[in-house]
Amino acid sequence: MGSTRFKRQISIIFLLAIFSVVSIILHLTIPLKESHSDREFHLLLTECIHDDIISMIRGPIQVSKAMAQNSFALDLLEHEDEYSEEYLIQKFKAWLSNIRQAGEYTSCFLVSDKTRRYYTGDGLLKIINPHVDGHDIWYSNILAKNVPYALDVDLDQANGNKWTVFIDLRVENAKGELLGVCGIGVVVDELQELFKTYEEKYEIKVNLVDKNGLVRVDTHSINIENTYHRLQNPSFTEKYDYAVKGDGFVATTFIPELDWYLVVSNVLNSHVQKNKSPVFIIAIILLFILLSVIICLQIHADDKNKLANPVKNEPVDPLTGLYNRNYFKDVYGERGVFNTTRYKSIAVFDIDFFKEANDNLDGDAILLHVTEVARRIFEHDEIFRWGGDEFTVLITQNLTQAYDLCYAFATELEKEGLVTVSVGVTDVRLSDMIKKNYYRAAQACYLVKEMGGNGVKRT
Repeated sequence: MGSTRFKRQISIIFLLAIFSVVSIILHLTIPLKESHSDREFHLLLTECIHDDIISMIRGPIQVSKAMAQNSFALDLLEHEDEYSEEYLIQKFKAWLSNIRQAGEYTSCFLVSDKTRRYYTGDGLLKIINPHVDGHDIWYSNILAKNVPYALDVDLDQANGNKWTVFIDLRVENAKGELLGVCGIGVVVDELQELFKTYEEKYEIKVNLVDKNGLVRVDTHSINIENTYHRLQNPSFTEKYDYAVKGDGFVATTFIPELDWYLVVSNVLNSHVQKNKSPVFIIAIILLFILLSVIICLQIHADDKNKLANPVKNEPVDPLTGLYNRNYFKDVYGERGVFNTTRYKSIAVFDIDFFKEANDNLDGDAILLHVTEVARRIFEHDEIFRWGGDEFTVLITQNLTQAYDLCYAFATELEKEGLVTVSVGVTDVRLSDMIKKNYYRAAQACYLVKEMGGNGVKRT
């Protein structure tokens, strides 16, 4: 009797599945023509976003231009040798602080080409030197462009390392000789909030990308200068490039003031969805019925035979809150090469004698403790829980600096006395596959473990 009932349930499931699949296939294969009004609506929406971006950026651009022509700053830079460092710091600090407060800007700066001093509204931040700090390469890049001004997205070291859009301008004297670079910084948070408002209201995706397709502004910070957007037609001649993609659209426009593209798109356009056939709604209802039946059968089966070690494809590790290996593969792909130059080094670390420690202590508490220390040490980097007690870190600094971070991490854990770690670190070679970069770091980690653990090895 029980066997007959079970077979009947299976038959119902197959019938529901077939009907649902056929309904969805019919829905997806029937072409849905987008009306002229839909296209106009999307272009108007794109133009509104474009105007909001310009209104947000135009002010800082104009102020930056005024800064570059300020006679007070030009005189100090041209006669820099005649003043003491303390005097210059005091004068530039007051000048930049006034500009920052008047415009309520998050960052306001001036760099002297002669001394490479980086002045802000808080005083002297640093001496520009790419050999000491890799972030300083921005200064050489702006000079190499040889343009009146340019926009760059970078971490603002004067503002808590927040992602910031910098408006960089060359400062020149009356003879056209370079004196330095000045500008205003607009925190990406402000643009992200603007984009998020549009995305949530209209179910769209908004991006700013450069001419190479590199994402410069995205509502998800991890995508900034880390992913690429394939431009449909970068050489379009009209004001907008517009294309229908399935049930959605992609609208692109070039913003000369930024030298970037605004890309507005969606996967499923709710404005068009209102006109769809009821077949789609019926298919969704049937899918819910199908899922309910499957869940009931699964519960019944679990009562007889518990399933062990279910496969988890979630992108975030539920215990530590870190991204896991699934997310890493989705973003980077282990067989490919890195699509970003942001990361200079990669580290792999493993908790020493974790099985023994787990027998005597709370294993989850150990993992959470190690994660907390790692987050503190690698605060500007990406940490992944690779599996079990193994972690991988993508580090933005060069190998020497990355080694120092890893050493500080291992030392901190040893000092706290709960557990120790074995760490392997190597430089990221863009010509190598991601898997090869990872294996070099992993092999170094395993060598440390074979030597007894609690150490760092670079290769």
